[in-house]
Amino acid sequence: MPTDFSYLNEPDPFAPDALRAPLAPQTPSVIFPSAHAGPASLESLAPEVTDMQADASDAVVTAMAEYDAAQRAQALAVGGPTERTLTPGVVPQPPATADGRNAEELPFVFIWIDKASDKVLFTENEHAAAPQRMNINVLYDLLNERDVRLVVPDKATVRRLQQASATATRRAGESELGLRTRSVERQLEVLSRITYSTFLIVLTRALERKYWLPEGFPIGNIDSWASAFEVPLLADSGPKTMSTLLELASRGSEYKQATNAMFYGERQALNAAKYGGLRPANTAFLAAERVETGAEAWDRLDLGLLDRNLLDGSVCEVTVDDVDPPAFAFNASLSQPFRLKVQKNLLLFSDDPAERQLVVTLETVRTSEDGLSGYLMAASPTPRSKLAAVMLANAYKAMQEDQPLYATEQPYFPVSKRSATAPEGRWASNEPMEFIPRSGGIPIEVSLAAM
Repeated sequence: MPTDFSYLNEPDPFAPDALRAPLAPQTPSVIFPSAHAGPASLESLAPEVTDMQADASDAVVTAMAEYDAAQRAQALAVGGPTERTLTPGVVPQPPATADGRNAEELPFVFIWIDKASDKVLFTENEHAAAPQRMNINVLYDLLNERDVRLVVPDKATVRRLQQASATATRRAGESELGLRTRSVERQLEVLSRITYSTFLIVLTRALERKYWLPEGFPIGNIDSWASAFEVPLLADSGPKTMSTLLELASRGSEYKQATNAMFYGERQALNAAKYGGLRPANTAFLAAERVETGAEAWDRLDLGLLDRNLLDGSVCEVTVDDVDPPAFAFNASLSQPFRLKVQKNLLLFSDDPAERQLVVTLETVRTSEDGLSGYLMAASPTPRSKLAAVMLANAYKAMQEDQPLYATEQPYFPVSKRSATAPEGRWASNEPMEFIPRSGGIPIEVSLAAM
């Protein structure tokens, strides 16, 4: 805890008047550097190839927009939100492990902006009569000293927290408090960039994943969701409204392999971002990448999103044409748009959640007047393993019943067992590195020539 509390006499960085000045342009992130060339990478392609890719991309975007609009229109006709996914919109906490982790359910802490006073408030109990005002030390403790999950109503609240922590950092300078405020800044940066954050749950984002909001309601507005579900508005009920919407967003069947990877990956990213330096930044970046890999798989393998995923090619419909039992393989017609890769492992599944997902390899893809066809083979450790036999039986059953199967890129869920504790070393210090100037007056031309 800091020993200098003189900052308490200064204006509250969480107060609205401290945030009225426009923010300076955001500097490139240390934790999330820009690693992609972007559209410039298409310049090396022939113009006709670029045009074809652009046309195909535009067609996919249009098709998905039309699909989304149709689903929201249907929700309007029904008179309320309809289910979008079978899995929840909130990442569930993993079950307790043998070593005692997750033995207790992590409590939720609700944070929101009071409409009347425009102040940031928080409470650990939705039934509390008197919520407390947020400050930077409380936020640091919630992120680092307490095992809790933060819940905010919308992205605007996240931006308010980020602006307040940046203001607190400028005021604290290089003091002990400054170390804490910079930790909070880095951690909020990580959490705000994760699609489905586990430890900073954005209710509008979680509800948007779980439900189709009726047409005409702004998706990013928490009051739209409150009105659609006929619960009191945030200004009238505060944390009680948030708690009710959180419970609605948490409904659904689990896909533990993806959500467990997301939970532990985000925890590692959050712990690493507490510290300054290159090594923690690299750890946080890689862990956040793993979280996003889990989020993509969570969406691609949700049967509620199956029709939507077929539109962009992230999932391919596989119609079995004939089975090759000796090779534990089969020929199939493949839907388009097609984004899967040859000689890569795919996850094969059906629209029956009770059937097992199996790994296959897409050996070849052929084009004809009828479209695309492929040759898929069991990717089991041994060709005659039990899983290969199950795959063959599923393919034969699908062919006989004229039912399609579906394939998507096999997800990879690497989760490091090492947690990011206080790192040590020259690349992991919160203190600025001291550089020793070159002695001897060596000319710059000579120095460069020797490199």
